[in-house]
Amino acid sequence: MKIMKNDNSAEFEKLVEHGQFREALALVDALIDQSPSQGRLWADRGWILFRKEDYSTALESFTKALALFPRAASTLFFRAQCREKLGDLVEALNDYHASFDIKPQADVLVNIGLIHRYEGKHDAAHAAFSDALRFDPKCEIALALLQKPDSDRSPTQGVDHEPEKPD
Repeated sequence: MKIMKNDNSAEFEKLVEHGQFREALALVDALIDQSPSQGRLWADRGWILFRKEDYSTALESFTKALALFPRAASTLFFRAQCREKLGDLVEALNDYHASFDIKPQADVLVNIGLIHRYEGKHDAAHAAFSDALRFDPKCEIALALLQKPDSDRSPTQGVDHEPEKPD
């Protein structure tokens, strides 16, 4: 997914890649204190927390980012992943669909399909995986899931956008 970068993106990414989550959060929090209406900064904060696997706090940051910029497709995708990991599959599906409506991508459809399959909705899952292949014929995950419909891959093992950050 193509993302917009802010002037501090490289520094955030470097800190996160080195496991320096506290330092990355301190930097983004200081920037948020200076510009609390910058949705990009809230999305960055969510991304850092997502990478830290603090999904509930990341969810809050992504929600604040979306309140400021509701049409951020990858921010919706990341919030959906947080909701999946926290077990809220209904809201995860809503966010995935909203993300797809803004920016159609195969990986979004794969995650939608995984949730449907987990819920026992095999026809809907098959349709989502098939649609993913129509968007990206090289989507190996969708192809594998169609070839092995009884895979034990859970919804929370969907397609992550790491180390990409949300838009």
